[in-house]
Amino acid sequence: MTASEPAQVTAEAVVVNQEEPGAGVRLLTAERATVNPDGSVTLLAENGGILVTVPADAPVAPYLTKNIVKNTDIRMGVRVLAWYDVVAESYPAQATATKAVLLPAQDRELTMVSEGDIAIGKAKVENGIVMVPLRQVAEKLGFKVTWDGAAESVHLTDGTRQITVKLGVDSYAYSAAKEGLAGMSAPASLGAAAYEAEGTTWAPAELFNLLVEGSPVRLNDDVLYI
Repeated sequence: MTASEPAQVTAEAVVVNQEEPGAGVRLLTAERATVNPDGSVTLLAENGGILVTVPADAPVAPYLTKNIVKNTDIRMGVRVLAWYDVVAESYPAQATATKAVLLPAQDRELTMVSEGDIAIGKAKVENGIVMVPLRQVAEKLGFKVTWDGAAESVHLTDGTRQITVKLGVDSYAYSAAKEGLAGMSAPASLGAAAYEAEGTTWAPAELFNLLVEGSPVRLNDDVLYI
């Protein structure tokens, strides 16, 4: 919005003819997104101020395209029009959407920031997926990184969990790093395969929320917090 008088702004979308007068619609950007065991997806938005759950059976549609989308297409960085009315007075607040519309992705550069709001490098939104330099973020979060050129893969371990990320394959599954430790995940798609460009391996930022308890990676506007 401009600082002029009157102020000026360009609308992202205009919502008319709502069938549910009691349900408001909000434009949210998913700062983090979690797929729940029941198939619903919970997104964190508004600078960590609200958790909005989109049930597995909620209507989900794309904006201005005929693509087929579903709630699991809501990922970090995706902009969503979400309809909900009841908001729990907790922190973060919580709500359940009755339907959602996914807006087109906007590719852009992001600034990566660590504790103390110190900039540590650049990430990017590419084809709607937040991508990060794999080694830099992994080492920042305490992982040992090993490159296997013959297999075109990267192995990460922090002593508790480990994962082998294969270039060109959008399938990610971690396992326990030591015998006797419980924990193995089913393979998950994160929307993009890891790839190498100019000596840097790029991977989805959500990989680290899969690996690390507490989901440490969060997007806020054009800043990615690690």
